Amino acid sequence: AIEKKKADAETSRVSQIVESMATNIMYADADFKLQYMNPASLNTFKRLEHLLPVKADQMIGQSIDIFHKNAQNVRNLLSDPKNLPHHAQIQLGEDILDLNVAAIMGADGNQIGTMVGWDIVTEMVKNAREAKEAAERERKQAEELRTKVDSMLDVVSAAAEGDLTQE
Repeated sequence: AIEKKKADAETSRVSQIVESMATNIMYADADFKLQYMNPASLNTFKRLEHLLPVKADQMIGQSIDIFHKNAQNVRNLLSDPKNLPHHAQIQLGEDILDLNVAAIMGADGNQIGTMVGWDIVTEMVKNAREAKEAAERERKQAEELRTKVDSMLDVVSAAAEGDLTQE
């Protein structure tokens, strides 16, 4: 009875942690039916509802196949624990979603489902792309400046040696 109480308390604690997380979390069973999403996922999906095949409130019990163009490829990937964890970024409308997928294993060591933590990273991806482009522009400008300075030094060196024909 004491061990049962401890196990129940631990289950309750973990449940509260997951329910309270700001990170979007979902769980699909071995048949790829969505069995759980935390409140953060539900709220985020409500904002994206216009892009979804079903309403956010109707997602539990749905096959994850409804979200994928090539569902069999996704099933093949997720059904083999050797492929997991798996990280991917996917496009949903104008948004980019960052997915971290992990296998959920039963006590017997067999995969009993799949969990995904996800977030909308559109703004972060855009900012990273802009930063990379700015760094590339700065690199090119620095190279152009270096070339001009080297050219000026060549002219000055030639003038110091008496050659005034350089431009």
